[in-house]
Amino acid sequence: MAEENALPEFSGNILGVLPGAKQGYPGRPIMEHVGGNGYSTHFNSVQNVNGKEHIIPTMYGGKLYDPEEAKKIAVANSMIDPDTGHPMPGFDTADEALAHENMLHSVLQNQANQAILQKQVLDTIHWPFR
Repeated sequence: MAEENALPEFSGNILGVLPGAKQGYPGRPIMEHVGGNGYSTHFNSVQNVNGKEHIIPTMYGGKLYDPEEAKKIAVANSMIDPDTGHPMPGFDTADEALAHENMLHSVLQNQANQAILQKQVLDTIHWPFR
């Protein structure tokens, strides 16, 4: 039986890329779960860096990292997301950081759904020309 909080396995199939990355950054890939039963853009961990609580993605370049390794990547990039170029804002409390994450989650979910739909439409249109 799978552990309830276990991270999903990814099929290696990129369903699309979230919009909104700054110029010169690759963007956050939308990764399909094994079996096609869902997808993920990233997982977050709330971690303290220099006295502030940050929401730190645990997926970069479509690869999943444990929270400590993700924190090292974030710190090495001066708290700038290497996939999107956006800063990882700091909050005074973990509750504030989680409230911000919850707000972002619904926005990112909508963006992911739109990006997947757009890629599916483009794949269908370009299918005979591949």
